[in-house]
Amino acid sequence: VAALAEARTAPAARRDPVVFLSYRREGGAGWADSFHGKLQDRHGIRSFVYTRRQDRAMRIPEKLREAIRDCDVFVCLLTPHALESSWVKTEIDVAKELGKPMIPVFIDGFDPGGQELPNEEARTLLDFDGVEHHDAFTDEAVARLADLVMRTVR
Repeated sequence: VAALAEARTAPAARRDPVVFLSYRREGGAGWADSFHGKLQDRHGIRSFVYTRRQDRAMRIPEKLREAIRDCDVFVCLLTPHALESSWVKTEIDVAKELGKPMIPVFIDGFDPGGQELPNEEARTLLDFDGVEHHDAFTDEAVARLADLVMRTVR
């Protein structure tokens, strides 16, 4: 009985936040791998990175929809041509449909003001606070992303 009472009053165990990393496979795979490892190793943030399909795929698998549904924050790594990818646009669509908080990461060369946005979902993504990334400062960009993720899940 005492253990049951203690369990009811003990704070719930916190789990590491989970982010879904969306990226254009061509030009973004290396960044996704780097962000994935650094988020976990340095900041205790787990990430889901899907590496099987190509950008030209048309239908999002149920496994991916579930991963977006189960994540705490949807993160989109925006390289210069990321929004040309039907796969990235579909992932953004699903995140918007599921009401996920989103964080865009502007990778070297991506100019949010200079982009013709392909759909309403992309405009929605860019309405969220983002993180700028410059080649020589990946650790700093990951740290800013981690801070923004933690503030979002609180």
